[in-house]
Amino acid sequence: TSATPGEGKSTASYMIARNFTEIGKRVLLLDTDMRKPSLHKNLKLDNALGLSVYLSGAVPITEIVQSSDTPGLSVITTGPLPPNPAELLLSENMLKLIAHALENYDQLVFDGPPVMGLADSPIVSSMVEGVIMVVEAGKTRKGLATNAVKRLRSARANILGALINKLEAKHTPYSYVYGNYSYQYGVQDHKKLTR
Repeated sequence: TSATPGEGKSTASYMIARNFTEIGKRVLLLDTDMRKPSLHKNLKLDNALGLSVYLSGAVPITEIVQSSDTPGLSVITTGPLPPNPAELLLSENMLKLIAHALENYDQLVFDGPPVMGLADSPIVSSMVEGVIMVVEAGKTRKGLATNAVKRLRSARANILGALINKLEAKHTPYSYVYGNYSYQYGVQDHKKLTR
């Protein structure tokens, strides 16, 4: 998840899922952002059937799982946008889906909704083993990220850490010492990275 939309959660989720397939894991990537999904667009997958359709009880789990171009990676898109995402995520069907997926895959990766302003992300975060907070370098305000972490903790989410996204190397200070010589590269104004 991330504090706000547009910080790169979907790309980060896909890359994490793909990396697990590269070490031989069978992975299921689920898009749980049923307000502004993007995973189906990024992966060029059909979104007619998906999580919302299954959670509403219209189809079985097997009908919403799609194959991807990456061997070992299956995907569940959001499906049509429902009027009540939080209610669907709290349903018994969501727990059944997770139980079924754990029996059939080595790793589940959830592309979650943003934390602030919505109940969806704390709901999903309370159902998974761990949460990674995606933070956009130079954009995400410290206070906003701190409040997002507080909301996740209040939902009893197990926060594994943060992934700093969209970081430009030219803005990253870097230095090292070799013998009696010290070398520094990058900017000296650290405020740009931490606002």
